[in-house]
Amino acid sequence: MRGRSPPPAPCGHPRPWVSELDEACTRALAERKRITLELAAVVFVDRSGAVLLEKLRANDRIAFGKVSAFVAEMMKGGAA
Repeated sequence: MRGRSPPPAPCGHPRPWVSELDEACTRALAERKRITLELAAVVFVDRSGAVLLEKLRANDRIAFGKVSAFVAEMMKGGAA
């Protein structure tokens, strides 16, 4: 299935990367005062990912590097 997107996660079940990113940020913030997330290579974010990114954006200890226009819109609640 090279080059294909994975099938959508069942409704209400976030993809594994969502909890992995949340846990990684929690661990990093325990070790550092501030972290930066670089999202330039991210081309798609599902609803559960958008919710997490909105939550992380609200944390003043987390900065965001380059973000695509699509992901930036999703972070503002533009998810369909």
